Formats: sequence, C-alpha cells, structure tokens
Amino acid sequence: VVSAEVRQDSAVLLQMAGQAPSGFDRGSALDALGAISSPLLQEACRVGVRDKEPYVRRCAVERLGSSGSIEEAQGLAGMLGDEKDPQVRCALAAVLLAKEARSC
Repeated sequence: VVSAEVRQDSAVLLQMAGQAPSGFDRGSALDALGAISSPLLQEACRVGVRDKEPYVRRCAVERLGSSGSIEEAQGLAGMLGDEKDPQVRCALAAVLLAKEARSC
C-alpha cells in the first residue's frame, strides 16, 4: 500500500523527471523516485533512458538496474550498441552483468 504522501511526492517527482530544464534536476528526480520506492519509478526511467542528457540516461539505467526486473534489464541490452557516452555505457554494462549474475 502506497501512502498518499508518497503518491503526491511521486507525482511531483515524475513531472520533474520529465520536464525540469536541467539534466541534473531530471536525474536527481529519478534518484529521488528510487529513494522513496515510488511505484512511478519504472515509468520515469523508461522515459529517462531516452533523455538527451547522458547524466539523466545514466541515472535511469542505474535506477532500473537497482529496482527493475530481469525483463527491464534485458530491454536495456539494445541500448548498449547505440549509446555513445562512456559513463552510460559503463552503467548499462554493470546493470546487465549484475542481472546476469543474479539469474544464474
């Protein structure tokens, strides 16, 4: 059961994750959604992995890795070949390796 306060905070953070002018603010909103275990985290991260800013993409990948299912991680595998930013690529690789290790 999600409290009304978490739902309200989640809604504000979801909006911030998608619309804040600063990439740092968008990434921080993703981190905050993860910190409060928001049920909206997965949705926000699916948008975040396509953000123009590498910082936001990295935050989204890391959050999906720490809270997402194996299916979510497998969806990230397709990004690995297209991603140009080395930090995002490292985050993708770390998430995929961790998920692979957990599935053994």
